[in-house]
Amino acid sequence: MTPIPQNQKTNNPQTQPQSLVLDATDKKLLQIIQDKFPIVAQPYNEISHQLNIPEHEVIYRIGRFIETGVVLRIGPNFDSAKIGLKASTLVALRVAEERIDEVAQIINQYDNISHNYQREGEYNVWFTLTAQNAEEIDRVLEQLRQKIKIAKQGMLNLPTSHRFKINVTFQLASK
Repeated sequence: MTPIPQNQKTNNPQTQPQSLVLDATDKKLLQIIQDKFPIVAQPYNEISHQLNIPEHEVIYRIGRFIETGVVLRIGPNFDSAKIGLKASTLVALRVAEERIDEVAQIINQYDNISHNYQREGEYNVWFTLTAQNAEEIDRVLEQLRQKIKIAKQGMLNLPTSHRFKINVTFQLASK
C-alpha cells in the first residue's frame, strides 16, 4: 500500500518523503516521542536529559524527521468514540489512474478523513472516515462522491462493526 500524504502528489517519486538513515540516538528519540512524549513546560529539554544530548540537538533531529517525512506530526491520539465520534467507515473508490492525484487532493481536504491510500486493483483509493453518527458519514460520502464526480457503484462504504485495535506503536529502540 502506498500512503497518500496530505498535500503531496501520489505518482511523483520526487514528492514522496525521503528515506533517512537512523542512528541509535534517532531511534531512541523516535521511541520517546512516540511512546511517552513528556507533558512538561520544556519537553525538548526533558528529552535531552533522557538522551544525554543538548536540547538544540533534540530540536534539530526532530526537525530533520519532519523535513524528511519520517515524522508526520507530533500530537495526541484520541479514542474517537470517547469524544463523540461514534461512527467510522472504510471507503474504497474506483478511480481512473489519471485522476488519482486529483481525487487524493480532494479527499485530503477533509479533516475527518485519515489513512488515504492508493492500492492496486479495481478499487484503488481507500480511506477511513470518522463522524458523530452514520447519518453524518452518509452526508460526507455523498458530498465527496459529488465533488469527485464518481458513480455510486464506484464507492464502497464498509462501516466499522467492531474495533479490535486502536493504537499502533513501533519498537524502534532496544529496551
